[in-house]
Amino acid sequence: SGMKKFVANNDFNDELNDLLLKLPTAFGDITLLDAAIKGISDEVLLKALERLKELYNSLDNKESIIFDLGMVPAMKYYTGLMIKGYSDKSAQPIISGGRYDDLLPRFNKNVGAIGFCYHMNHILKAIDKQGEDNDD
Repeated sequence: SGMKKFVANNDFNDELNDLLLKLPTAFGDITLLDAAIKGISDEVLLKALERLKELYNSLDNKESIIFDLGMVPAMKYYTGLMIKGYSDKSAQPIISGGRYDDLLPRFNKNVGAIGFCYHMNHILKAIDKQGEDNDD
């Protein structure tokens, strides 16, 4: 894979190599996050994962949360947390967003931001599909 080549071409320590090789498949429920926390000694990364777990623990509807630690941003202005929201009637995200600390400075506003958007085309398709299921 591309990650294996990346690790082989760089002189990282063993802990970082192991982490990088696990990222492409780091997808799952809270047990994934717990395992990642146990295997990390980097203070900055550990604090970020612990904060993510705190946020998770503050939620009421935990069973619908899935973590994807290997998610790669499509836009360069993402600087941290990224979110995607799905419907059981759509394979595509109906909501997406994240942290954008580098976006607003491009417009002469030196502040961080977090935001999201609704993907109306996917929402409408999910509503149609739900209607089809109800026609039975």
